Amino acid sequence: MNEMKKPKHAAFASAFYVPVDPVALNIPHYFTAIKNPMDLSTVAKKLQTGAYQRAKDFEADVRLIFSNCYKFNPEGNPVHEMGKQLEAVFEEKWAQKHLWIADNAPTAQSPSQSGSDEEESDDGEETEQAAQSSAATAALAQRLIEEQTKLITLMQAKNPDQGLIQMQQDMVALVQSRIQENAKSTAPGKKAPKKPKAPKGAKKPAPKKAAGGPGKKGAASRQRYLGTLEKETISAGLASLPDEVAESVLEMIKNDKPDVDVSLAPQLTHYLC
Repeated sequence: MNEMKKPKHAAFASAFYVPVDPVALNIPHYFTAIKNPMDLSTVAKKLQTGAYQRAKDFEADVRLIFSNCYKFNPEGNPVHEMGKQLEAVFEEKWAQKHLWIADNAPTAQSPSQSGSDEEESDDGEETEQAAQSSAATAALAQRLIEEQTKLITLMQAKNPDQGLIQMQQDMVALVQSRIQENAKSTAPGKKAPKKPKAPKGAKKPAPKKAAGGPGKKGAASRQRYLGTLEKETISAGLASLPDEVAESVLEMIKNDKPDVDVSLAPQLTHYLC
């Protein structure tokens, strides 16, 4: 709600701030066509009063705003296009819900005990938390690959929308930061100065791959679909992964495609694309 109400979106979001006034807008037949009107101020009030018991109830009301808009305003109508723009903002923000859930998921607390019983309980809790954190990191790594793929698709469009590209870049950066935070919480005592060495060592075989690539149909076909900007985007994403996460991603790819040599970053890049 806060995102949709930001001033930078006001040009197209303001039409949905308050309930439709058929008299002021000279559309007396509005309530004949729209049986369940909805607007952002009504959704905000329901949020403040605790009317929503589940997230999907909130989502249903927001989507009702857009469905009403498209029903009353056909394609080509300015208000219809404004609804599409606001819906894109909502979809971008709503897609981050699972990240918030992952970051705020409650963890079981061990009972207060004394002596060795308390130490054993603490050890068990730490082991459980480490396992949960590892699973969350693997999920975030997979999410990073998906978001980078979406970004590449947007950049390769015939008429790329810079606004959507910027939002997708923000999403990629957000997932990367979550991975880094998760890695730090998993191994707070470990230093990570060696982390950049992996991408540096992986970049060395790149010229050899490019030199021998023209003779291989698979490599040539992939290179035609991957531009410099996209390569830099994926490379930056891989470089941001902690060592243990990168190993998990490589292992997933190795299991899914045994013929790919995951020890080489260029081959990994082609596989992801």
